[in-house]
Amino acid sequence: MEPSFDVDGENKARFSLEQSEREKPRTAFFRRFPENDPHCKNISMAEATKFLLERENNYVGNYLIRPSSQGTDFLELMMVFPSDVIASYLIVEKKKRLEKTSVSEKNYGL
Repeated sequence: MEPSFDVDGENKARFSLEQSEREKPRTAFFRRFPENDPHCKNISMAEATKFLLERENNYVGNYLIRPSSQGTDFLELMMVFPSDVIASYLIVEKKKRLEKTSVSEKNYGL
């Protein structure tokens, strides 16, 4: 290692960069879900977790489908399991239709 290399300075710079990446706000993706479907909601992961843990929604087998923060080609399925365990599964939408369609005609790949 070079004697002029500042190891402490490099570590501080790396830590600062990692900290700023963690604090950067995530982009929220919204999509149009059928309005009459109680299992599809445009909410964040924290809001979805809170929603599923509410007393009237907290039963084994209950689920919620929401947009994923991974991008517009992804959905997230959140399910309630025994002992208030909530699992989250990433769904990839393949072969999405690119033309404009009404919400009732859209195929969400589920």
